[in-house]
Parts: sequence; structure tokens; C-alpha cells
Amino acid sequence: MPVQNGVYISGAQSHLLELAMNQSAYQASSTSRKPTKWRLSSTQFGLFFGFSAMLTIMATLTLISMRWGVESVQHRLEVLVQEHMQKIRLSVEMRTSARKRTHSIQRMILLEDPFERDAEFLHFNSHAATFIKARTEFFSMQLSPHERLLLDHQGRFSRQAQLLQENIVDLVQQDRIAEAKVLLMEQAVPIQDKVIEVLDELHALQETAANLAISEADQTYNKTNAYIIAASGFAGLLGLVVASLVVRRFNREAHLREQYVNDIEKSTHALTVSTNELRIAKEQAEQANQSKGYFLANMSHELRTPLNAIIGYIELLQEELNARLGPAQVIYCKNIQSSANHLLALISAILDLSKIEAGRMHIEPLDFELGSLVAKVATTIEPMMHKNNNKLVIDYDAQKLGTMYTDPMKLQQVLLNLLSNAAKFTNNGVVTLRIETHVEPKTEWIVFAITDTGIGVAQHQLKQLFEPFVQADLSTTRKYGGTGLGLTISRHYCEMMGGLIEVSSAVNSGSTFIVKLPRSMNLMFTSVDDPDVG
Repeated sequence: MPVQNGVYISGAQSHLLELAMNQSAYQASSTSRKPTKWRLSSTQFGLFFGFSAMLTIMATLTLISMRWGVESVQHRLEVLVQEHMQKIRLSVEMRTSARKRTHSIQRMILLEDPFERDAEFLHFNSHAATFIKARTEFFSMQLSPHERLLLDHQGRFSRQAQLLQENIVDLVQQDRIAEAKVLLMEQAVPIQDKVIEVLDELHALQETAANLAISEADQTYNKTNAYIIAASGFAGLLGLVVASLVVRRFNREAHLREQYVNDIEKSTHALTVSTNELRIAKEQAEQANQSKGYFLANMSHELRTPLNAIIGYIELLQEELNARLGPAQVIYCKNIQSSANHLLALISAILDLSKIEAGRMHIEPLDFELGSLVAKVATTIEPMMHKNNNKLVIDYDAQKLGTMYTDPMKLQQVLLNLLSNAAKFTNNGVVTLRIETHVEPKTEWIVFAITDTGIGVAQHQLKQLFEPFVQADLSTTRKYGGTGLGLTISRHYCEMMGGLIEVSSAVNSGSTFIVKLPRSMNLMFTSVDDPDVG
């Protein structure tokens, strides 16, 4: 979509803008052009303008004929592109998806890692969806009896192949690899070959139809040339007849010029109105986006208030009635408290993200002892480390830590987010928090490196780690839970504090997150104050 002065405009508005600019340029050039004075006798005037009129009419009719012919050929070519080429593309897409589906089954048989099998199973389903979409789109087009017959054959073979492939997938998931291989080679592959053969025949049929359409377009082009020749001859005869009427055209020239200027003014006015409407629409869109952030922030606030009350009453219930509660009732209270705390954490994450998007999150830099903050973080994260039998190692030079001037609450939240992720995705391993200092000519940096020995992340999935509501893959979400907001919020906090966050990882080799922040913030970040959160 084109942009004009920072505002997105539609194709029609862009065309109007271009037309108005061209008309304005033509008007300016026309008004600046000085007329040339010359005289002709009445006989010369009549012959000159009569001959000019004849040539003009001939050229006009010839161009009209050519345009009509070109439009006819273009229509044929559009039919070719929109029908036959579309069918060729769909047949190739179905054939490719069928082959990729078979390859995915073969890879599932060969792969030993369950996570990689899950990923390949997703590819297997993706290829099936692509095949079904292409076939459905093919059926929505106008089909010949031969094409419909081929698609019916293909559908019958595909249903047989689908049943066999599903059986193979079930065998692979049950680790019956040998049986899966036999079923694949003896039954699934031959049926799949028949599907490919039908699709190849369908592809060849479309190529034949395309060649036929091209042949018809060539015939239309030859007819167009004949029409152009006939139209040119007729234009010559007509030019002789209307040559005497040319003078009238000059009498109307002044009126046409005035009308043309009026059209330019109307176009300019329409352009001005359109630009104003675009500006208003842009402002309304920005306001709507900001209102969305305000709504999410206020709604999260309304949800947190009753949740805090629930947590408080549960704690009070446990303290006052602890001796009178039975074992099952104690477990019920702990489950309610755990669920409420979990929901409160999720709502807090959504609240923080909405405040960031609405521009309502602000930084409150303070001077604080970095060692004390690290000790507090270690104490808070220790239960999560013990839950998965992990060991927490903190490595830093106490003499170099000193103080920092930044927002301690947001730094603490960033470190807790990263350490909790490391603890969650690591079992019977080691999580290391290493703190170093790095001095540059104008800035001293504090570098926090959180390293784990957990499951790691594939290289192609690293880019999406910091996107909101996104985790590495679906299997990770199912097994470990989470909303995918922690890393997003951590990235925003690091940027707001003048730093950055980076990640490096490999599958089954752990991950390393690096947070780099200035020891002292040079700028004070401010924003609109948000309401108190209960």
C-alpha cells in the first residue's frame, strides 16, 4: 500500500493523487508556454487543417481499433492465466504435497527423537492441509468431464492412501517401526504412486488446454490485424469527409480548455478532501489502538482485585482454621491458593504487556546494591530449582558488583523470568547466573548471563522467542505450560532501561540468555501514570 506524507493511502486514492499532480504539472506548463503568432491564407488554412484533421481521425480510429484488438488478445491471455495456469499450479501443488506427505512419513520412521517426530507430524498434517486446500480450490473452478473423472480417480486413491498413512503413523507412535516400514513399502507407496500418476495426467491435460488457448489467442491476434487494416482504410475515407468540420473544433477549443481547468480544480479539491479523510482515519486508528491498551490495563486491574481478595481469604482460612481442617480440606485450600496465584501471575503478565503497548509503563531508576538484589533473586528462585532437582550456581566478583542506577523491580523481574524459564526447562541439571562488568569509553555495562543445561531451542525458532504468546513449539507448550509473555516483557524492560537481551541455544544442549544493561541510566524514561493496581 503506498504512503503519502507518512499516511497509508489506498490504490484508488494513490491514482487520484497521481492524476491530480499530472494535471497540475500540465496546467503549469500550459500557462507558462508562450503562444507563437503566425498567419496563413484562407486556402492554406483550409488545406492545412483539413489534412491535419484527416490524419488525426485516421490515427484516432486506428488506435481505437488497435486498442480493441489488444483488449481482445489480453482477454484471451487473462483467461489462460486465470483458468489453465491456475489449474496447472493447483495440480503441481497437489502432487508436491502428496510427495512431501510420503516423505514426512518416511522421516517419522527414521527419526528416533520424539520431539523431532512431533515436529515432523506437524509437517505431515501441514502437507495434508495444503493438498486438501488445493483440491478444494480445483473443484471450485469450472471442470471438464475429463478433469472431473481424473479428480474422482485421484480422490479414491487418496482416500486409500490416507487410511494407510494414518495406520503407519499409529505404528510409528507405538514404536512398531518394522511393521510401519513394511506397510509403507508394500501398500502405501504403490497407492501413492497411483495418486501421482493421476495428478501427472491432470497436469498434462492442463498443459494441452493451455497450448490450445495460446493457439486461439494467436488466431485472435491475426484477426485483430485484419480489423486494424480495415479500420485504417475506413478512417482514411472518414477523414476526407470530416476534414471540413475541423474549423468547428477550433471554435470550441476555448470552451474545452476552460472545462479542462475546471476538471483540474475539481480533482485538486477531491485530492484535498481525500487526504484529510486519510489523516482523520489514521488518527482514529491510533486512538483505537491506544484505547485497546487502556481497556486491557483497566480490565486486568479489575480482575486482579477480586483475585487478591480470594488469596487473602484463603490464607486467613488456613491460619484461623488450620487445626480444624481435615487433610483433604487442607489440600483443597492449597490447590485454590496455588491456582489463584497462578492466575494472578498470568493476569499480571497481561497487565504489564498491555501497559507497555499503551505507553503507560514507566521506569523508576534508583541507586541500589546489586549484590543484595542478586541474593534476593536467588532466594526467590530456589524453590523452583529444587522442584526439578536443579542446582543454581551464581558466579560474580563481589568487589566489582557495587551499585546500579536503574529500576530494581524491573531488573529483578527480568532475572526471575529468565531463571524460572531455565529451571522449568531443565531437569537434574545446572542453572548458572554469571555477572560480569564491561567498560566502554562512555558507558560501563553490567552483563547478566543465564545458562542452563536443559532441552534447548532449535536455531530456526530463536527469532520468535520474544514474540508475545509464543513458545518454541506446540509440544513445549503442552508439556511445560506458560503463556509466552515472560520473554516479551523482559525484552521491553531491557530496552526501556537502555539495554538489550540476546539468546543462543541448541537442541539438547541448553540455552544462554544475556542481559546487557548500563550501570547508570543516562536518561529518565517517563510515561502517563497508570492507576493503582489492587
